[in-house]
Amino acid sequence: MFKSSHTNPDSAFVKIFVNFVLNVRLQNGPVDPGSPFNLPGHGLPLTRHTSVFGPHTPYLHGVYGGWNAPTLMNREVCMLKFVEDTTNESEWWLKVREPENVLQWKRQVLELPWAEYWPHADFTEAMADACLAELAKKANLFEETGMVPVMDYAAYVIKSDTLLTQTLKDELKVAVEPLESFQRSQKDWQPDTDGKVLNVVDPSLYPLLYGTSKILPDQHVPLDGCIDYCGMGEVIPQPPKPILDRHIVNHVRDKGFFKRDTQAPSPRNPRAMMAMEVSQIQVIVKMANIHLTLEKPIYEGSPWQIEGQAIERICATALFYYDCDNIADTPISFRTQGDREDLAHKSHYIVGDWLSIERVFAMKIRETKLQEIGSVLTREGRAIFYPNVYQNRLGPFELVDKTRPGHCKMLALFLVDPANPIISTANIPPQRQDWWSEKFEDLSLVRTLPPELWHQINENVDFPISKEIAKKNREEMTSERTKRLARLQLPQLMIRAIESYFEVLDVVKSQESVP
Repeated sequence: MFKSSHTNPDSAFVKIFVNFVLNVRLQNGPVDPGSPFNLPGHGLPLTRHTSVFGPHTPYLHGVYGGWNAPTLMNREVCMLKFVEDTTNESEWWLKVREPENVLQWKRQVLELPWAEYWPHADFTEAMADACLAELAKKANLFEETGMVPVMDYAAYVIKSDTLLTQTLKDELKVAVEPLESFQRSQKDWQPDTDGKVLNVVDPSLYPLLYGTSKILPDQHVPLDGCIDYCGMGEVIPQPPKPILDRHIVNHVRDKGFFKRDTQAPSPRNPRAMMAMEVSQIQVIVKMANIHLTLEKPIYEGSPWQIEGQAIERICATALFYYDCDNIADTPISFRTQGDREDLAHKSHYIVGDWLSIERVFAMKIRETKLQEIGSVLTREGRAIFYPNVYQNRLGPFELVDKTRPGHCKMLALFLVDPANPIISTANIPPQRQDWWSEKFEDLSLVRTLPPELWHQINENVDFPISKEIAKKNREEMTSERTKRLARLQLPQLMIRAIESYFEVLDVVKSQESVP
């Protein structure tokens, strides 16, 4: 999903991506059952990383360094929006070949008030011609693959309205209904959503916990009968602390080493990075329903988020909207780390001269390094794929018909970096206490125990994990992710505070100089 330019879509890349999506199968244990079980956190260091294209690739997060997208200009952001909006029209791939439609699109885009969409933005005929030429190429790509790359300049978002057939959607609705009913009875509503977002499958519940979870390194846990393995295995030990955490005191005076002169490497020319050919993958599954009622007719949208933790090695997301009723199409917005430092170097940016930069580049220099790219429309039957270097946020929506309820049901598949597999449920037995209780209470020995004693045993076991502990762990994970995103803003806010200080100082000096 990584590309160096938002023009000239790479047909070879999308073909490989389509083959990757349609032909791989889920990994259930090691490729070679006879090989030693060595994965990060068990047999290998937790930070172990195998590179494919370079020392930092594939980029798993835009928050840990190594990823900075080129800063877009205001005009480029407008071009991305025009391409996205046009590819939402019915039969756009046919209309783009009709001169009358092309002229109409061009006339309409030139008349739009672009400064209302993005400050200081405009749209020229040359921009329109470039977008229309790009759309013509994407029309060929769509007819070959059924997919369209959008928001594409340093990375791709890919959307498709043809992957989910009506038969597949109907089968999925029927299969998920019992699980949805159970979760509604459990009232597992996502916190801070006012009872609107129902967690159907939540990977943040009962996750892998070092020092608590148990693993069967020499045995696979099958899907059928997995409950029989509940409680089995050895506890995965806590990984050792990084050496810098343990010995940093011994090196605090090594200033000579850190201040040595080094030769900065020359930047490499960006190039497209193709998905490697693999036959097995790991995915993390999440399902959520957004329910709106007459009493609660509006969904306010989600906060900005990045999927998963660094140790989960998530590199991309596949998002499927398989059931939407009585709600309007809504956008999912994207942003990523912009390369402000490189921009400052090339444009000879002077501290405090933010106005001239913001008139040209689509980045709020005084606020953050994060650059908002644009949004992609979501609708029933649409599949959206995006890399994890793109932060995302689902926009607000409301009931179309205020006299009846509505819903939006989503399935998300988080792709684990195929080059760096992780410990998974292939070797981790179920660790839910309620499942464990159901298994053992049917044993003849347990049936002979007084109910009070069996209840006391359930209340005092440390493992499996109770629902209360699982929800507490989920809250801690959510809090950690929120803090991680907040830290992205901190350096830029510090820069802004320093700039403000000097601005105030200049004002004071100028007033003092007035006789």
